[in-house]
Parts: sequence; C-alpha cells; structure tokens
Amino acid sequence: MPIPSLDDITVQALAGAAIVVIVEGEDRGGDAFVYGDIWFGDRATEIRFFPQDGWPQVRQAVETLRERLPDGPIF
Repeated sequence: MPIPSLDDITVQALAGAAIVVIVEGEDRGGDAFVYGDIWFGDRATEIRFFPQDGWPQVRQAVETLRERLPDGPIF
C-alpha cells in the first residue's frame, strides 16, 4: 500500500483517528504494521501509525501536521 499523504492523514485525524504517530516505514506493511497490528493491536482505535519513508519525512510530516492541527495528538 502506498504511503498516505499528509492530506489523507489530516482528514483521518480530523475524523477522529485518535492519536496519530508518524513512523519511518516505507509502506503500511512495515513499521506501521508492526506497531499498529502487532504491538498495539488491541488499541487500534486509540493509536494510529502512518509511515512516511524515512526520518526527514517523519520530521516534516509531524511539523506540518502540528501546524494544521495545533490541538491534535500528533507524534
């Protein structure tokens, strides 16, 4: 599955996607899958993991999402 755009993540966060955690994975089958489905699977409605393909992209995504959603739980 492709990496979600920041617009997609913003929409999901506004729709109540719970805590948004940006991870380095290259696709939804990597880090996001391990954290979301394996480690925190029982809390999937409270914590959502979104890959962004590398540390620089994670930093930029968190910065942008915090600007868009200043009161949102973005990590």
